Amino acid sequence: MTYLILSVSLLLTLPAWCSEASAGSQSSEASQVSHLLERVEQQHALMKEQQRRLEEQRRLLNEQRDEISLLSLQRTVHRRQKTQIASLQQEFALALSSLEGRSFMEDMMCHKMNSCQLQVPAGPAGNIGPPGPQGGPGQPGDAGPPGPQGEEGGQGFKGDSGPSGPPGSIGSKGDEGPVGPPGPPGVQGVAGPLGAKGSMGDSYFSLEVSTQTVLLTDYNLHIWANWSGRGNLVVGNGHTYSSCTNCFIAGYQNSAEGIANAILGGSQNSIRGSFNAVSGGQSNFVDGTGSSIGGGLGNKASAVGAHVSGGLQNEATSKAASVAGGVRVTAGGFSNATALQEAAFVLASR
Repeated sequence: MTYLILSVSLLLTLPAWCSEASAGSQSSEASQVSHLLERVEQQHALMKEQQRRLEEQRRLLNEQRDEISLLSLQRTVHRRQKTQIASLQQEFALALSSLEGRSFMEDMMCHKMNSCQLQVPAGPAGNIGPPGPQGGPGQPGDAGPPGPQGEEGGQGFKGDSGPSGPPGSIGSKGDEGPVGPPGPPGVQGVAGPLGAKGSMGDSYFSLEVSTQTVLLTDYNLHIWANWSGRGNLVVGNGHTYSSCTNCFIAGYQNSAEGIANAILGGSQNSIRGSFNAVSGGQSNFVDGTGSSIGGGLGNKASAVGAHVSGGLQNEATSKAASVAGGVRVTAGGFSNATALQEAAFVLASR
């Protein structure tokens, strides 16, 4: 096969060599021949490898066929063994019947007579055989009658309490017992309808009908409380004072928090801290202790003892600072000696 491929290759390339003989050199022809020989050798090696693989597959196929033949032989042997076992079982049954004193023919006759339901008289009784092995315990019999009552035994330990019996019938009414302590107050019931208007009783207040004014004559009016949101005197609408205690709020839409603060008028002013005051104006804010704003717009006093008289967007930001007026004026600070004395306050206010 190798030589045939080499011959075909040489025949196909010979015309090309002849046509190029005039232009090519002898060395290039030798190189081409060697290249063709290398390709032929490679193809030959590939064919050998393919033939080797084919032989390997044939060997594996033969092994599988041998295994199938072995399995078929084992199945045949197994069937023969089953037939032999059945024959041995039959012979064993015949041997047992002969040991019992009866032949196989007698057993067959007995089987046929039983299957035909023939009535055959019983034969003479045989000798008593030896006792057989002891059988297993039988089912328990019925309980016998109770025996005579025995002597009374000693007192045993106290048993658990039994379940409560059904309640007895109601007895006669006993004597009335002493009055018990008062019970806790019950849940408040639904409020009933309003009753008729009663007569005017004694009151410290009086109404001046012509001016619709409530009067408190010859008495003082003292308002105070010990918890937040109480003890306030409020005049006007739209105020917020739920977090203020013992405060005075007047004007419109003012907001107060803290203790003992006062907004005397104006609108949209806010006050916090303790003992502060806003006399009037709009959108002013006071926070700290003992500080105040006289009026103006958007002013702020946030220290201890600070004050802004008025103006627009002025601020007093340190202890005892004061702004008389103006626009966006900021007052605050200390002298060198005062700063040393007030160092703790300065650090706390930052």
